[in-house]
Formats: sequence, structure tokens, C-alpha cells
Amino acid sequence: MSFDEEPDGDLHGECAAEIARLTELVRWAYTKLHRTNFTSMDDALKLDEMKLLLEHGL
Repeated sequence: MSFDEEPDGDLHGECAAEIARLTELVRWAYTKLHRTNFTSMDDALKLDEMKLLLEHGL
């Protein structure tokens, strides 16, 4: 797939569709992992990052 996003910052249809698809993928992963206890701080921080991305947009 080719993305033709212009430097004006406006998302074109295919970019907006890909962002929506990726947002749903992150949402799905977060729902699967949010009750997990991590032994690695990096993993726990990545889950926090996913939550922030979902709350404030990608």
C-alpha cells in the first residue's frame, strides 16, 4: 500500500484508514494484556505507552 500524505499535515483517506486499523490493533492488544503482571519493567512501560496512545490518540 502506498501512502501519499502531504506535508500539509492533512491525512488522506488511506492514511486515516491505516491509522484507524492500527489503533484498533493496539486497542485489541491492550485489552488482552491490561490484567497481566509483568516481571519486566520495559514490558509494563510499553503497556502504559499503549494506554496513553489510546487515550490521547496515535
